[in-house]
Amino acid sequence: MMIFRREHKDLKKDGEEWMKTEAISHMITALIAIAFVAALSFFLMGNTTYVTSVSENTRLLFTILKSIIFLTSTSSMMFFQSILMSSFLEEDFHYKLPLKLMGGLVMLFLSLTSMLVAFVATISYLMLAGILPKIVIFSSVPVFLLVPLKLKLLGETIRSWI
Repeated sequence: MMIFRREHKDLKKDGEEWMKTEAISHMITALIAIAFVAALSFFLMGNTTYVTSVSENTRLLFTILKSIIFLTSTSSMMFFQSILMSSFLEEDFHYKLPLKLMGGLVMLFLSLTSMLVAFVATISYLMLAGILPKIVIFSSVPVFLLVPLKLKLLGETIRSWI
Protein backbone atom coordinates (compact mmCIF):
# COMPACT_ATOMS: atom_id res chain seq x y z
CA MET A 1 0.00 0.00 0.00
CA MET A 2 2.87 2.36 0.75
CA ILE A 3 4.36 1.72 -2.69
CA PHE A 4 0.98 2.35 -4.30
CA ARG A 5 0.59 5.65 -2.44
CA ARG A 6 4.09 6.77 -3.35
CA GLU A 7 3.69 5.85 -7.02
CA HIS A 8 0.28 7.51 -7.36
CA LYS A 9 0.93 10.67 -5.38
CA ASP A 10 0.76 12.87 -8.49
CA LEU A 11 -2.43 11.16 -9.65
CA LYS A 12 -4.09 11.94 -6.30
CA LYS A 13 -3.04 15.58 -6.58
CA ASP A 14 -4.36 15.83 -10.17
CA GLY A 15 -7.64 14.19 -9.12
CA GLU A 16 -8.04 16.63 -6.26
CA GLU A 17 -7.50 19.63 -8.55
CA TRP A 18 -9.91 18.24 -11.14
CA MET A 19 -12.63 17.58 -8.56
CA LYS A 20 -12.30 21.10 -7.16
CA THR A 21 -12.46 22.65 -10.64
CA GLU A 22 -15.54 20.61 -11.55
CA ALA A 23 -17.25 21.44 -8.27
CA ILE A 24 -16.65 25.18 -8.65
CA SER A 25 -17.88 25.31 -12.25
CA HIS A 26 -21.02 23.33 -11.44
CA MET A 27 -21.70 25.48 -8.37
CA ILE A 28 -21.73 28.54 -10.64
CA THR A 29 -24.31 26.84 -12.87
CA ALA A 30 -26.48 26.00 -9.85
CA LEU A 31 -26.19 29.61 -8.65
CA ILE A 32 -27.43 30.81 -12.04
CA ALA A 33 -30.43 28.49 -11.66
CA ILE A 34 -31.20 30.02 -8.26
CA ALA A 35 -30.98 33.50 -9.82
CA PHE A 36 -33.41 32.31 -12.51
CA VAL A 37 -35.91 31.29 -9.83
CA ALA A 38 -35.66 34.72 -8.24
CA ALA A 39 -36.19 36.42 -11.60
CA LEU A 40 -39.14 34.16 -12.38
CA SER A 41 -40.70 34.98 -9.02
CA PHE A 42 -40.43 38.70 -9.58
CA PHE A 43 -41.60 38.49 -13.18
CA LEU A 44 -44.76 36.53 -12.68
CA MET A 45 -45.87 37.27 -9.15
CA GLY A 46 -44.43 40.76 -8.72
CA ASN A 47 -45.74 42.26 -11.94
CA THR A 48 -49.21 43.71 -11.37
CA THR A 49 -50.10 43.54 -15.08
CA TYR A 50 -49.83 39.76 -15.13
CA VAL A 51 -50.92 38.97 -11.58
CA THR A 52 -54.55 39.84 -12.22
CA SER A 53 -54.74 37.65 -15.31
CA VAL A 54 -52.94 34.61 -13.89
CA SER A 55 -55.19 31.64 -13.21
CA GLU A 56 -54.83 29.48 -10.11
CA ASN A 57 -53.52 26.57 -12.21
CA THR A 58 -50.81 28.77 -13.68
CA ARG A 59 -49.84 30.03 -10.24
CA LEU A 60 -49.67 26.45 -9.00
CA LEU A 61 -47.55 25.37 -11.97
CA PHE A 62 -45.05 28.18 -11.47
CA THR A 63 -44.93 27.60 -7.73
CA ILE A 64 -44.17 23.92 -8.26
CA LEU A 65 -41.53 24.69 -10.90
CA LYS A 66 -39.88 27.33 -8.74
CA SER A 67 -39.81 24.95 -5.81
CA ILE A 68 -38.26 22.16 -7.86
CA ILE A 69 -35.65 24.48 -9.37
CA PHE A 70 -34.76 26.00 -6.02
CA LEU A 71 -34.55 22.70 -4.15
CA THR A 72 -32.54 20.87 -6.80
CA SER A 73 -30.19 23.83 -7.33
CA THR A 74 -29.47 24.24 -3.66
CA SER A 75 -29.06 20.48 -3.26
CA SER A 76 -26.61 20.51 -6.15
CA MET A 77 -24.68 23.36 -4.56
CA MET A 78 -24.51 21.43 -1.27
CA PHE A 79 -23.15 18.34 -3.02
CA PHE A 80 -20.48 20.38 -4.80
CA GLN A 81 -19.67 22.33 -1.63
CA SER A 82 -19.14 19.05 0.21
CA ILE A 83 -16.63 18.08 -2.51
CA LEU A 84 -14.73 21.31 -1.93
CA MET A 85 -14.70 20.71 1.83
CA SER A 86 -13.56 17.10 1.50
CA SER A 87 -10.24 15.96 2.95
CA PHE A 88 -9.40 14.18 -0.35
CA LEU A 89 -8.08 11.03 1.28
CA GLU A 90 -7.39 8.05 -0.97
CA GLU A 91 -10.44 6.27 0.44
CA ASP A 92 -12.60 9.27 -0.47
CA PHE A 93 -11.72 8.91 -4.16
CA HIS A 94 -13.08 5.39 -4.19
CA TYR A 95 -16.54 5.96 -2.74
CA LYS A 96 -17.41 9.35 -1.23
CA LEU A 97 -16.24 11.79 -3.90
CA PRO A 98 -17.80 9.96 -6.88
CA LEU A 99 -21.06 9.65 -4.96
CA LYS A 100 -21.06 13.37 -4.21
CA LEU A 101 -20.26 14.19 -7.83
CA MET A 102 -23.06 11.93 -9.09
CA GLY A 103 -25.56 13.44 -6.66
CA GLY A 104 -24.57 16.97 -7.64
CA LEU A 105 -24.81 16.23 -11.36
CA VAL A 106 -28.22 14.57 -11.05
CA MET A 107 -29.58 17.50 -9.06
CA LEU A 108 -28.08 19.94 -11.56
CA PHE A 109 -29.71 18.08 -14.48
CA LEU A 110 -33.08 18.18 -12.73
CA SER A 111 -32.66 21.87 -12.00
CA LEU A 112 -31.76 22.77 -15.58
CA THR A 113 -34.55 20.66 -17.01
CA SER A 114 -37.05 22.34 -14.68
CA MET A 115 -35.68 25.73 -15.73
CA LEU A 116 -36.35 24.95 -19.37
CA VAL A 117 -39.88 23.75 -18.58
CA ALA A 118 -40.49 27.00 -16.66
CA PHE A 119 -39.08 29.00 -19.57
CA VAL A 120 -41.36 27.31 -22.08
CA ALA A 121 -44.33 27.68 -19.72
CA THR A 122 -43.59 31.40 -19.36
CA ILE A 123 -43.39 31.88 -23.10
CA SER A 124 -46.60 29.90 -23.56
CA TYR A 125 -48.25 32.02 -20.90
CA LEU A 126 -47.27 35.18 -22.74
CA MET A 127 -49.05 33.70 -25.78
CA LEU A 128 -46.45 34.21 -28.44
CA ALA A 129 -48.22 31.61 -30.56
CA GLY A 130 -46.64 32.62 -33.87
CA ILE A 131 -43.09 32.08 -32.72
CA LEU A 132 -43.74 29.62 -29.89
CA PRO A 133 -42.48 26.50 -31.78
CA LYS A 134 -39.23 28.29 -32.65
CA ILE A 135 -38.75 29.40 -29.06
CA VAL A 136 -39.37 25.88 -27.78
CA ILE A 137 -36.81 24.48 -30.23
CA PHE A 138 -34.20 27.10 -29.33
CA SER A 139 -34.82 26.75 -25.61
CA SER A 140 -34.11 23.01 -25.81
CA VAL A 141 -30.69 23.60 -27.41
CA PRO A 142 -28.89 23.98 -24.03
CA VAL A 143 -30.23 20.62 -22.88
CA PHE A 144 -29.07 18.91 -26.04
CA LEU A 145 -25.65 20.53 -25.63
CA LEU A 146 -25.28 19.89 -21.91
CA VAL A 147 -26.62 16.36 -21.69
CA PRO A 148 -24.04 14.68 -23.98
CA LEU A 149 -21.20 16.55 -22.30
CA LYS A 150 -22.16 15.97 -18.69
CA LEU A 151 -23.93 12.64 -19.13
CA LYS A 152 -20.62 11.18 -20.27
CA LEU A 153 -19.01 12.48 -17.07
CA LEU A 154 -21.86 11.05 -15.01
CA GLY A 155 -21.57 7.69 -16.80
CA GLU A 156 -17.81 7.51 -16.31
CA THR A 157 -18.21 8.38 -12.64
CA ILE A 158 -20.82 5.67 -12.16
CA ARG A 159 -18.66 3.09 -13.96
CA SER A 160 -15.61 3.96 -11.86
CA TRP A 161 -17.64 3.83 -8.69
CA ILE A 162 -19.15 0.40 -9.35
